[in-house]
Amino acid sequence: MGATESLRAARVRARVPNLRARTLARPAVLVPADTPLAEAERRSGQEGAEAIVVVDSAGTPVSIVHPSAAEAITQGRRAWVPVSSLARAVTEHSMVRGDLEGEELLTALTSHPMSEYLVADAEGRVLGVLRARDVNAAMTGGD
Repeated sequence: MGATESLRAARVRARVPNLRARTLARPAVLVPADTPLAEAERRSGQEGAEAIVVVDSAGTPVSIVHPSAAEAITQGRRAWVPVSSLARAVTEHSMVRGDLEGEELLTALTSHPMSEYLVADAEGRVLGVLRARDVNAAMTGGD
C-alpha cells in the first residue's frame, strides 16, 4: 500500500512542470453585467467558450459566472436573470497570469484556494477561466 502511494505521488510530482495556466484555462466569453443568462449562454456557444466573464462598461473583468449557479436557473427564467446575479467577484487573488506554470502556478493557486480563477495576460486581457478541478485532473491524470 505504501509503495502504491509513493508511485502515485511520484507521478503527480512528474506532472507539475507541465502545468500551464494558459493551457489549462477554459475559453471565456465576455459579457456586460446586465446580459441575460440565456443571451450569455448563446454567445458562449457561438464562440465555443466554456466560461462566462462579466465585464464593466470599460471592458474590465469584474466577475465570473459560477456554473452551478447558472445551472440552478430554470430554462424559463434564463432570459430574465442577469449574469451579474450568478457571478463571483474577481479579486486580486482570483486572477492569475497566463504565463504561470509548474511550481509557480501551484504556489499562486494554493496561496489563495478558490474554485476558479481568471487567467489574464500581462496587459490584462482575459485568456480564460482556470478551474481548480482542471488543475487537479491535470496533476493526477485521472488517477
